[in-house]
Amino acid sequence: MARSRYPLVARQAWLPIAVTLVVAGLIWYFLALLWALPLLVLATLIAWLFRDPYRQIPSTPAGRGQSRRWACGECRYRS
Repeated sequence: MARSRYPLVARQAWLPIAVTLVVAGLIWYFLALLWALPLLVLATLIAWLFRDPYRQIPSTPAGRGQSRRWACGECRYRS
């Protein structure tokens, strides 16, 4: 599968990250970097939470034999 241009962050997070960075930049410009650091950390956290890594999707779906669950404790195998 050819890898195309794929965004690292989901599109739903672009606006919150942009707003947070703009406000942090304004606070940094008018006040100081120390006051803008919490917003910069928040923008980094939002980007990390909404990350969208490239995933390889298998060509065959997982069948009944590949998606079995195991029971905990004294129970034996169940499907």
